[in-house]
Order: sequence, then C-alpha cells, then structure tokens
Amino acid sequence: MSRQELAELVNTHLLKTAKLTTDLDGNYIGKLERGVHRWPSAGYRNAFRTVLNAATDADLGFYITGRSRTHPSDALFAATLPGESSASVVSSLSGLAAEPTVSVVK
Repeated sequence: MSRQELAELVNTHLLKTAKLTTDLDGNYIGKLERGVHRWPSAGYRNAFRTVLNAATDADLGFYITGRSRTHPSDALFAATLPGESSASVVSSLSGLAAEPTVSVVK
C-alpha cells in the first residue's frame, strides 16, 4: 500500500466514525515513517490502529517524545458528541502545522 493510499484509508475512517474531514496525505505519512512526527493525535493513532489492524500504538512505532502535557490536537478527538460545538477546539488548532487540517462534518 502506498503512503497516499494509507492516508486516504485513515481519512475515510475518520469521516465514517467521527464525522471529521481530514487532509492527511502521503507527505504526513512519510514524516511518521521518518520519525519527524512520533506521536500523532489520539484520533489519528486510533484510526491508524484500526486501518492497520494494530493492537497498540507501539506496534505502529508511535511513542511519546517527552512532552509532559497532552498535545492540543488531542482535545479535538477527546469528546466530540453529536450536538456539541467543537468550534473552540478547532480554533485552538489553527496554529499547529504538524498535524493535517481537521474539520467537523455535520
């Protein structure tokens, strides 16, 4: 499977399960492979585990790089229940370049 194919599977999984549109692409997958990004947000880690049939984040080579606090983008995937507004969470992501763009589909 190519990097772009994997990215498309993850994007599709997030759209179907969390009603989120994402722009994950082959470039971001390459950064994960090279270790530029080692700990994607919780939503992305879950989607990668599901799509790749992995039991743990470690099975995919993901590991925390020493940050002592939760990454701000994890908040987007923490509690997005139907009817709740996620506008404040999405606005907090505006300065993050490391993660692909995420938006809620209604």
